[in-house]
Amino acid sequence: MRRLRLPAFAAAGLLSAALIAPAALAAPSGVIPSPPPASPAGSVPSVTIQAPVAPGSAGPLLAEAQSVYQSMTQTQYTHKYTINPAKGIYFWDCVGFTNWALKQATPNAYAAFHTQMKVPNNASGHVALWAQFLKGNPGPAWSAVSTVAGLTGGELMIIPGEILLNGQVQYGSVKGGVSYPGHAVIIAGPALKLSDGSYAVFVYDSTAIPGHGQYDSRYTDARALPLAGTSNKFSGTGYGTMRLTVNASGAPTAVYWSAAAKSPIMFQNQVVVPVLARPLN
Repeated sequence: MRRLRLPAFAAAGLLSAALIAPAALAAPSGVIPSPPPASPAGSVPSVTIQAPVAPGSAGPLLAEAQSVYQSMTQTQYTHKYTINPAKGIYFWDCVGFTNWALKQATPNAYAAFHTQMKVPNNASGHVALWAQFLKGNPGPAWSAVSTVAGLTGGELMIIPGEILLNGQVQYGSVKGGVSYPGHAVIIAGPALKLSDGSYAVFVYDSTAIPGHGQYDSRYTDARALPLAGTSNKFSGTGYGTMRLTVNASGAPTAVYWSAAAKSPIMFQNQVVVPVLARPLN
């Protein structure tokens, strides 16, 4: 079994935890870590940056994400879901996780998507559909988030496989089989402004491999099982830090898999712009 390495703010004594059984590992407590040292202007932010963490009271979606993380005994990234809360087993992909959390925490927001986009109630819905829904008129159960600085924790971030082709928005794939299906995460705290003007954000998600910074929980959490067919790509639900760039108005323009990533997420040589929204009820 791998040893559990706690994030920097836990090791510093800000999070009350020790090397304890994986099933009892606490979700981040809500204590906001000290900001990292400023990076020289123009440099890539450090891989050790840990964005702030909000308490579950910041929003029902965040509280549910923390509950799943805290109670799980096994997790794995897969498109064939096995969800057994009584046993703490969560085998799912990114939208499997976010949809489950939305359905439990904000059922009206969940229902609005499934009704408007005509997605069966027991289906997650493609990331592209979520992007279209949130960029349209999602209704009173949702609140748009126009700036990264406005994040508080408990928002949904959709990273669609979206490009402009001949002036038309195209999602997910192009001829020739090249595709980027997109990604979905739950924002877990306020955005931390970095010295280059970009922002680090703490997230919960389900991924095929870890990589949201040095303190991505899947690197050390024994509950995160390897991706099927591999022995060392530890997958499933966990947390880490991503980075967003913004325009002059503060709206997001690109998203990076980690704070230290040199290139943003792209599809067909175009930068993928994330969509942010907050489910209310």
